[in-house]
Amino acid sequence: MLRDENMEKTRGPHFIYSLPLIYGPASSRRLGLSLGINPSPLTCSFSCVYCECGEKAFYAPAPEKVALDIGWDVILKPLSNALNTYRKLDAITFSGTGEPTLNSQLPVMIKNVKDIAGAPVVIFTNASLIYRDDVKETLSLADKVVAKLNASTQEIFLNINRPVNKGLSINEIIEGLTEFRRNFSSGLSIEVLLVDLAGAKGNSDEKEICGIAEALRQIEPESVQIHTIARFPFENFVYPVSKEKLEEARMIFEGILGAGRIHVYYSGGLKYSIFRSTLLNLLMEKNPEDYERILTGSCRCPFTDRQLNPMNFCYCSICGSIFHMRAATIRMLEDRYVLLCPRCMKEG
Repeated sequence: MLRDENMEKTRGPHFIYSLPLIYGPASSRRLGLSLGINPSPLTCSFSCVYCECGEKAFYAPAPEKVALDIGWDVILKPLSNALNTYRKLDAITFSGTGEPTLNSQLPVMIKNVKDIAGAPVVIFTNASLIYRDDVKETLSLADKVVAKLNASTQEIFLNINRPVNKGLSINEIIEGLTEFRRNFSSGLSIEVLLVDLAGAKGNSDEKEICGIAEALRQIEPESVQIHTIARFPFENFVYPVSKEKLEEARMIFEGILGAGRIHVYYSGGLKYSIFRSTLLNLLMEKNPEDYERILTGSCRCPFTDRQLNPMNFCYCSICGSIFHMRAATIRMLEDRYVLLCPRCMKEG
């Protein structure tokens, strides 16, 4: 694995935590050994109830609304270092802790990565912007696109994905994916994540699964992956479905789409994502009392008075204070992208 370059000592007893722009490599059944690029750290167009990264620092409906664009010049150095270390990679992925298509520099990044990496480029997207022609063209530059589709009805879409663009419809996404597959890409895979929600309607009942399968029949993807959450979710009312439910979904999908391209993944049990576990481990090491308070929900943000929990807190990279992610600002500090609290932002 790459050396953990996200923790560096800074003023006082605290650590500076920088947002990783390159991560991995990691091995998977789908992609083999892949190295990841994080072009939109903690910046997303959805606020998915199941997100393993938890609360984001910035939400935007489109690239034009993003406060901070990360350019190729920032990616190049850490990527080159990783490529010099790991020369036999099966893929380079764009994903990370945010939505890649929110970065307006993504076309340049894809082209340049193809020039220097010598490995296929794979983009993971929530498909929130697939209705836009410029985004379709950008995604077509990749060798493979893996897009999410967790709903077939507007009610379930809003319950699960919670788009920043309140006017966005699930039909726009389905139509955009259909057009993309037809006109731009033969390498389109769809991920379907099934969850149960307490107090709201999830996407695991037979009617919704059949609706998703019908949408997939229209899209005609190369392959479909069905899974459920394997990491602790953003919201505590979200629950994984059983392995038996995933198999039931497979049978429905195969009945509509045919066998051969439907794959089920089930890990069993939940754990924190790498991003969240890194923050929690840092807090446990430096301030065990606050760590326990975060776990028990007895800690509040000093700036917003909002309750803090393992899925919404963050660390200020300068002063080391813990606070709510929505109060954070992403800035570049000594060639690293970091999270700053309101006080350190004000002090400059």
